[in-house]
Amino acid sequence: MEDVGEYRLLHKIGVGSFATVWKSMHKITGEIVAIKVIVPRMDQLRQQLELIAQEQAIMKSIAHPNVVKLLRMISDDEHDELSTKYLVMEFCEGGDLDHYIHLNKKLSAGVARTIMLQLSAALQELRRMNLIHRDLKPHNLLLKNKVAPGSDPEGEEIVVKLTDFGLARKLQPQGMAQTMCGTYLYMAPEVISHNKYDAKADLWSVGVMLYQMITGRRPFEACSSEDLFRKLGNKVQFRGEDCWDPDCRDLCEGLLRKNPLERISFEEFFNHKFLRGSS
Repeated sequence: MEDVGEYRLLHKIGVGSFATVWKSMHKITGEIVAIKVIVPRMDQLRQQLELIAQEQAIMKSIAHPNVVKLLRMISDDEHDELSTKYLVMEFCEGGDLDHYIHLNKKLSAGVARTIMLQLSAALQELRRMNLIHRDLKPHNLLLKNKVAPGSDPEGEEIVVKLTDFGLARKLQPQGMAQTMCGTYLYMAPEVISHNKYDAKADLWSVGVMLYQMITGRRPFEACSSEDLFRKLGNKVQFRGEDCWDPDCRDLCEGLLRKNPLERISFEEFFNHKFLRGSS
């Protein structure tokens, strides 16, 4: 596989359950893009087609500086449901947040604030549109430009963009979902326990990401969803007090409340003093 319409696939940059993502180039203009290649499977065709249509519709409807832009969709054969589908998106050359955390081991409160502010801006747009992402994790937060390890956010601009809306769905205010989906290490307790959940499940995932940025590890490590479910009975440990900015810890504790009724609200998250302050 080398060409997709006007684009040339250069090299693979991501692999998921249903798709691969390629760094690609427009053969005439030289524009660099990311192309998500989705090969429908007969045994899951109906579900996949629904998810593809849903992801395309959601991405087309969002125009926000902290959300990856969908440029176009291409199909090998418009009349064949089993034909390969291609989502052409803007390319982010800085890689994903997971890789950036790995390079730096852990991030300062200042860098974490810069990233969280932009993630909160993207989530405000999702809330405005009554959308729940359902797969928030560092792999799905991309850095628009390359950022040197250890760089200071005041000295070098960090721009992050939310991506992968394959599991996102509309959820009206007071609405509930029940499908267990996402990446289990970032799943909220109510999701992993197969209970009904609302958009606040996304806030738990944000809390896991913030904890990982500050400490370099997740609050709960597990080898399976069942193992994680058992470990969620333990208290979140905030070891290494010196690495925690007080406001940052306060926000993280609010996000990682296991009972969604006690978890902070989106408005409290968007207006939290950690996001509005400076270290």
